[in-house]
Amino acid sequence: MEDAVVLGAVFRQTRDIAAALREYEAQRCDRVRDLVLKARKRCDITHGKDMQLTEAWYQELREETGERIINGMCDTILSGPLG
Repeated sequence: MEDAVVLGAVFRQTRDIAAALREYEAQRCDRVRDLVLKARKRCDITHGKDMQLTEAWYQELREETGERIINGMCDTILSGPLG
């Protein structure tokens, strides 16, 4: 969804496809890198790379009301081009 928003914005600025794609890449690079690194870190926790961290995460989930999860999703959305 974020990619579509950014692509739409850059194509409103120019009809030059190559220039639009360069601008899109420039705008998305940092954001995508940060999201991938966060996902990798979370994956290490959720997939048992360090079982103590994984067990602690499962314990947190048992006590989770959903509020922190929703807040995290909101933070991710609001820090991107949709925010």
